[in-house]
Amino acid sequence: MTVALPGLEILGRPLDGARPDGVYLGPGGFSGWDDGVEMRRETVQRVAAAGDFDATGYPDARIVSLSGVIASPSEERTQYWMDRLTGVLNDGSMGRITVGRADVTRFATAGLVRTTAEARKHAPSRADWQMQLWCPNPRKYGHLNQEVSANDGSFITTHSGNARALTRFVVDGTGDRWRITGPGGRSILVTQPLRSGSPHEYDMLTGQLRVGGVLTYGGIETADTWSIPQARTLNHTLSVQGGSATATAYTFDTYL
Repeated sequence: MTVALPGLEILGRPLDGARPDGVYLGPGGFSGWDDGVEMRRETVQRVAAAGDFDATGYPDARIVSLSGVIASPSEERTQYWMDRLTGVLNDGSMGRITVGRADVTRFATAGLVRTTAEARKHAPSRADWQMQLWCPNPRKYGHLNQEVSANDGSFITTHSGNARALTRFVVDGTGDRWRITGPGGRSILVTQPLRSGSPHEYDMLTGQLRVGGVLTYGGIETADTWSIPQARTLNHTLSVQGGSATATAYTFDTYL
């Protein structure tokens, strides 16, 4: 098992036959990643009746806790690893946490809550450490699914995760306007002209439109939102006025 963070890779154990030299997870030193997350909802009690009114729940942020040992050939080398560890995300920025197990890799975006590292008094080439990360978006992402529209504009979106997934659409070609129609007649209508070599990218997660890679404001007439249920396939159609284009749908396997 490995946990990759900006500027540091944390190992589950030393490499086979190698002398310990790095940051390692301890037994039970990785929690919050495989767990589900708490649901938050506003609850209102029923007056003169049992229970509460129905309320939609929303997944809360994910907290990931890591701990273990730093081991190296010398006290100076251990101090180097301690500095590397306490330098992770210490500018307040967000970064990617990538967890690899065998052939399965998943990632999320995280910020630092706190890090502690302390060398052992009687064995200064060893240090104990702890780290806590905050994932404001609790979703974890895996394999990226890519689907391209056919000549008639039809295409599907799918994923193999256990949570609802959101798709990023890239439309490339020419036209005065384009529309992607999804389930239940919901659609995205973009009136920004589409020019060859300057594809449009619409992300369902953010609701933002990029033209030729540049964030663009305006030009979106309809912006319905839908998501792909767990391990399901949805049908879509691209239609273009005043030209022709191809849509490519990118959807990560999404987990909670």
